[in-house]
Amino acid sequence: MTFVPDKIELEPLEVSLQSVSLRRGGRVLFENLSLTLKPGNLLYVLGENGIGKTSLLLALAGLLKPSQGQISFFKGYSPFFSSSLIVQPDGASRGLSVWEELNFTSKLYTSSQNIEHLMAKVGLTDMAQNRTETLSLGQRKRLSLAKLLIARRPLWLLDEPFSALDASGRGLFSQEITAHLGQGGIAVIATHLPTDILGHSAKTLTLEVAE
Repeated sequence: MTFVPDKIELEPLEVSLQSVSLRRGGRVLFENLSLTLKPGNLLYVLGENGIGKTSLLLALAGLLKPSQGQISFFKGYSPFFSSSLIVQPDGASRGLSVWEELNFTSKLYTSSQNIEHLMAKVGLTDMAQNRTETLSLGQRKRLSLAKLLIARRPLWLLDEPFSALDASGRGLFSQEITAHLGQGGIAVIATHLPTDILGHSAKTLTLEVAE
């Protein structure tokens, strides 16, 4: 069965990084990073392990404070109410079933999305009563996608979203990212292997060791 991505109107968002430097554990990850993200933008963040890709996502989510510079959210947004973050490992709650996890997320975001429809869309209907910690990494990625679709934030911050997914899962993620960008959303993807997103040209940011 083929699902057509839901049409959702997102509030326009613009994110600006102005001379941002980030330090963790006493080590400078990167310095003087400036860029602007506008509705429909796709940004791939590249770089070797430990260079700061995930840390940049955390800073954009408001969970890390830059050591220098400023991250600004225009149109009155704050990072907490504008972004959805998926990092490795995922943030699924232990002890809950897939259905319970999605039901909790739906209540958290006061979403009207149909949980059964979402589970079918991401291929987890047969896993509805399985505890989230028993899922494979690929299945947990599908669960994370369902939670993204519940939250419907304009800024998606994704850490290696295509890893551990089969061809069907990669296609599903690509389809939903395409829909998100087409609705005026922004996606920032930290990865070692960029994937073509149909109809969208991506910007690329390669992080390098600070001198």
